[in-house]
Amino acid sequence: MTNTDRKDWTGGQGMALLLLCRLGLFFSHETPYSTAYALDVSMTALLQAALLLPLYFRNAPSAYQLPTWLARCQRVPCLLWCGYLVAQLYRLMDSLRAAKPPLLLLLLFGVLLYALTLPEVSAARAAGLTIALAGFAFLLLPITGFSTAHVLSLYTPVDTANLWGLEWAQSGELLLMPLLRQCQSPKAAKQSFCGWAIGKAVVIPLTIVFGAMQNGRLQNWEGNPFFLLLARTPLSDTFRMDGFWIWFAVGCAALAMVGILHRVKSVDRPSPFAVMGLLIPLAAVSGICILQPSALPVSLWHWLIPLFGIGIPWAAALYDRIHTCHERSAST
Repeated sequence: MTNTDRKDWTGGQGMALLLLCRLGLFFSHETPYSTAYALDVSMTALLQAALLLPLYFRNAPSAYQLPTWLARCQRVPCLLWCGYLVAQLYRLMDSLRAAKPPLLLLLLFGVLLYALTLPEVSAARAAGLTIALAGFAFLLLPITGFSTAHVLSLYTPVDTANLWGLEWAQSGELLLMPLLRQCQSPKAAKQSFCGWAIGKAVVIPLTIVFGAMQNGRLQNWEGNPFFLLLARTPLSDTFRMDGFWIWFAVGCAALAMVGILHRVKSVDRPSPFAVMGLLIPLAAVSGICILQPSALPVSLWHWLIPLFGIGIPWAAALYDRIHTCHERSAST
């Protein structure tokens, strides 16, 4: 049985995987938090949800399936996105002055090698538990930083030239959506879609707004804005959460890549040697992105993500609709 025949991912687990893909890049991205950035994330998420809504709420079961050759093509940008995510994680560790970022990547690939030999349901359950932990952790931010938030910081002038449309280049979960739908029932796919839309359009922008209220005067600060937010909102004078969030950022990225690579591989439980067939090209893409950041520029994701995340699923759905209508007319 191939992995496209399975229905392992429930609605909550699918939603968790999609949000983990976004959080894996959210923690490592260095765009300063501002009101304009929050609006871009929220409005782009609503636009993406509106474009995908008809595909998820069609009654035809075939609406949740891509043709085999299209599903195989979909694996290429997913693999590229994983390499891009590894490179962003490396830059995060470098900016946080981690002792041995290359050693961390070796450990990460070891985790991927082990996780991909386990049943896919293991990744599904881990994603569900991790997103529950994320919800609890995000609740701690306003509790610990409410007294130091300044509403006036939301009006700090920022250069919006490079902000509008930025969220399209960070929406790698759209590449995963067509492949994830193939291992979900229609009901579970709808639940995943709704949870993803709410989390992305509401929770992440609110976090950015809260960060802007803390860091509004530090727009020109070079570094990671999320960990700057943590530095300004410690849990207490003696107990800090930076170590937890560093571990959590790595864990989100690792689980996101495990979920994506489970969808990319062709069998349910491959051998370690078969998994190496995925990890070797992933390591090559990651190395290229680390050594040459312009190899996969932001402009590439601006058209690659809409094409494979929205354009191709729509084309497949329209083709299926035309083919079904033709069959009905021929039968009558």
